[in-house]
Amino acid sequence: GDEDAYYNPQNSFLSDVLRRKKGIPISLCTLLAAVCARLGVTLGAVSFPMTFHLVLPASQELGPEHPLYIDAFGGGVIKSRDEMVAWLRAHNFTGAVQPHWFEPCASGEVWARMLRNLVGIAQQQGQRPNPEVLQLRLLASMLATASTASGHQDQTAQVRL
Repeated sequence: GDEDAYYNPQNSFLSDVLRRKKGIPISLCTLLAAVCARLGVTLGAVSFPMTFHLVLPASQELGPEHPLYIDAFGGGVIKSRDEMVAWLRAHNFTGAVQPHWFEPCASGEVWARMLRNLVGIAQQQGQRPNPEVLQLRLLASMLATASTASGHQDQTAQVRL
């Protein structure tokens, strides 16, 4: 993860994350989930407060007995549900823990959180973000990453906004 420049917008664009080999939890989880999917392993995205993880669901057949949470930003450390709660408490979270935080979220929620992150970064930097441009930039970044991963270079996916 990019601990030195966590709020750098490049940490949210997958093509930049691949090029720089640095990112934030949500972008690193997105890439790790894509690699695992190509290997036949399905991981769920977990939109946790203050961070983002992947989950390998419990399975009666081949999977773990209890869900395992993967911290891509923390170097791929595997955590239990209790360790996830402990992480929240260690980061001064005092609210009630919600059960849905531990469940996989929809891809639209991942997209929305990435966009909210970018809007928040722009606002912190005193800029007036244009959500439409940010959405297009995220999409172009994802398309470029997908075309590179599949071995096909799609010129339209390389557009920089």
